[in-house]
Formats: sequence, C-alpha cells, structure tokens
Amino acid sequence: MNKLMKSICIALPATMMSTAQSEMVIDFSNSECFPSGSDTVQINDIRVDTEVVNPFNGEVDIFSVNYDVPFKLDMERLVLVPYLAGAVADNNQSDCATLNVVVNDAVTGEPLAGIPVNVGGMTLQTDASGMVNFDGLSGGMVEVTASGEGFNNTNRAVPLFCGENNSMAFNLNPTEGENALNANEVRIVLTWGEHPADLDAHLTGPEPGVMASDFNEDDRFHIYWYYPEESDIAWLDVDDVTSYGPETVTIFPAMGESQLREGVYRYTVYQYEGMGIIDESVTVELYIGNNPVRTFKPPVNNGTMVPDVEGNIWTVLELRVNDTGAVSVYPVNTLNYLDQGSSSVRSGRSEERRVGKECRSRW
Repeated sequence: MNKLMKSICIALPATMMSTAQSEMVIDFSNSECFPSGSDTVQINDIRVDTEVVNPFNGEVDIFSVNYDVPFKLDMERLVLVPYLAGAVADNNQSDCATLNVVVNDAVTGEPLAGIPVNVGGMTLQTDASGMVNFDGLSGGMVEVTASGEGFNNTNRAVPLFCGENNSMAFNLNPTEGENALNANEVRIVLTWGEHPADLDAHLTGPEPGVMASDFNEDDRFHIYWYYPEESDIAWLDVDDVTSYGPETVTIFPAMGESQLREGVYRYTVYQYEGMGIIDESVTVELYIGNNPVRTFKPPVNNGTMVPDVEGNIWTVLELRVNDTGAVSVYPVNTLNYLDQGSSSVRSGRSEERRVGKECRSRW
C-alpha cells in the first residue's frame, strides 16, 4: 500500500493542476506529498489563489493562501478524498512549532548519537543522549526521517501543533554487527509517544507439547515482559516502561534448525499503564532479514478503547510460516479493551479462556 500511495503522490499534482475555476486556482507546482498511513497521504503547500472583486473600483484582486491537506484513499472508487477538517493554512501557523526527536537502538534501547534527522528539509544530528530539537517549524503535518550508517532508515509523518510540546521517537533496527538480523530471522519494533507511558509487546507462537497455563495456551508460547523469552525461537530484546519505546521482539530458528518453526505467530500491543490510549503516535515496524517489510499504524474507528486505563489492546498482525520456512504477513489491525490483565492476551483462537488480573509488580 505504501508503494501505491507514493505513486499517487507523484501522479496527483499533475492530475489536479488543471482543476481551476473562474474564481479560484489550485496550484500543486511546489507541493510536497508523502504517505502518512496505510491509506492516507499528506500534501503540503497547496497554493489556492482566489479572485475577489473590489466593490469600489471593480478591479480583481488575487489572494493566495497555502494549505496542508490530508487525503484518504477511497478503496471503492480508487480516488483520493481530502479531509478538509484536517487542512491547515500555512499562513496562519508558520514558524510557531517545535519538535523534540529521540533516536534509540531498537535492540538495546540505548540512545544513538550523531544520527541525522530531517524535518521538512531541515537536517540536524542527535546529541549524546540521542536527542535533537527543532524550532521555527510550521504547524500541520510534516515528514520526519532518521538515517544512520549501520541502521535501517525510517520515516514517519507527524502532526505539529503550535504552542505545544511536540515529541516523537525513532527506534532504529541495526543492519550491522551482532544484533543485525540473518536472512531467516524476524524483528518487530514497537515505538510510541510520550503517552501512554508504558505499552507492552506480546508475541504468541507455536510450541508443540507446551501445557496450557495462566500464561500459555495448549501448544503455544506467550512472551512479554513477565516471560521475556522462549529461549529456542523468540525473545523480548528490550522492555521500555517510560514512554517512546522501544519494545522489540526477535524471532529466529531453533538451535540446529535453518528455518523458522512452522505455525502462526500473533503480535499484539497492550496498554499497561499511563494516560491516553493507543493512538496515531504508536508505530509497529516489521523486518524480515533486515529488510523493512511493513509499517503498521492503529486503525481509526476500528474498535473500542477506554482512555487512561490498563487494558487497551491493538492486535496488529499474524505471521504464518509454512513448512519451507517462508513467511506470510497477515494484518489483523483491530482495537479493543480487555480488563483481565496482560497475561490474558492470547493468540486469538481461545479468547474465551482467560485468567484473573495479575497482581505482580514489574521488575
């Protein structure tokens, strides 16, 4: 879908340049377009020229305003539909926003220094704490990119609000060294914003012969912060409890094997504590053999959540591994609320079997 949205970004300005009326001209000549979600694009700097007749002398004056407008793909008609409620007039929100960006290693959670971060054409490097601050930015949607040698480059569209403390994080996947993935390994990286403070990654997967318990289903393992590893095929690399992430899961062949274990792996995000809900600041990035495969964002209006409490769940994806080790990706992308504790997160096939809320403290 991202490739399709990028193609639309290229084609749309040329298509709509001819959209003109006697009183108004819409000009995409200097517009910037980039994907902002699985079915949305952001187009910035759309110039709208409006003709206004001076009532005193009859002459025509032209007023120009630049707009940043989000568009959503209508899958039935295959057309982009502008979301006018989200449009921002640049003229009213220029040089009014700031953005703090933190960049970490997705596997170790350690901050990365010297990483170039680009915001709307302005590039700065992270300091020793992995932080970089931008000011004098325009309000509205902007594309932010982080790139560093030895890591997968990544980019994200974020909204900037004037007068607010805008912040975001990048957790970069290493492509060199001992933490780089082999061709037959999988990594899933969870990143979010300042709120909620603590989101948890959960992975369930095949383990023939395992007994059902408060934490596992029959023949399936379940790893998360309380049981951070299934030592022979998967582990939780890092567990963050103080905003931004990363929470990272790596899946690999069992010892002595050359391919991933056959079966279904399901990945879920659980809100453990903190204000807010699972929202557009949350991102899940999937890598197979160091190659970025897909980025997931929570769906809009696809489920029910309860603000400011534990128990909101985003069921993100399934990985289905066949008997040759080939991996197929199936988005699930549903939101709901579960009030029975994080150990109750399951693979989806046994939702009726749940246990009581955990009373354990985290280490």
